[in-house]
Amino acid sequence: MTIDDVQTVACQNCGAKWKIKTSGATGNIKTVKLVKPSDDGRGQEYLSKETDPEFWASLAREKE
Repeated sequence: MTIDDVQTVACQNCGAKWKIKTSGATGNIKTVKLVKPSDDGRGQEYLSKETDPEFWASLAREKE
């Protein structure tokens, strides 16, 4: 049995913060949860929703 690792990651540009859960066995990202939206309030609708990492990657691709 392995224990999952949880880390907090913050964006230096917007101030948003996420909790990132990784697999203790592989180190792969399992889930991402927004714990603080950006300083201007963007992302409020995703607050406390635990999602897979592809969700956030798809949002980033939309912005490009």
